Amino acid sequence: MVAVSHVSNALARESGAAIVDMAHNTGTGARRRGAGRTSHEVDLRALNADFYAFSGHKIFGPRVLESSTVSRSCWSHASLSGGGDMILTVTLEKSTYNDLPYKFEAGTPNIAGGIGLGAAFDYVTRLGIETLAAWEHELLL
Repeated sequence: MVAVSHVSNALARESGAAIVDMAHNTGTGARRRGAGRTSHEVDLRALNADFYAFSGHKIFGPRVLESSTVSRSCWSHASLSGGGDMILTVTLEKSTYNDLPYKFEAGTPNIAGGIGLGAAFDYVTRLGIETLAAWEHELLL
């Protein structure tokens, strides 16, 4: 797995597309971190990443919550973590992973954070991404 930032916090420039392509050309998965970009519209399909993670606080959500999306090509892969509802059955011989999305959610879920993130998405949707972009542009002048 290769991990690369979507937008540099230091330079405010998008990066990583070539790295994602190189990773895929060698059969390696790619994860993009979108903390610096999530406050803008993001086309996940165009990024071609297998995993995309972002921080809730970048869109007015809970600070302690990071969320990820997983491409369809990785749905059959095993998770790197364990615990919580991600394991469906456990025997002495093997463990069976739960169905999606639970198989990638290790540990106790942050239910309050998920509700807060949903409220943040509703808020951003009501404001409109164009309105937020115009406000950001005005602040930068």
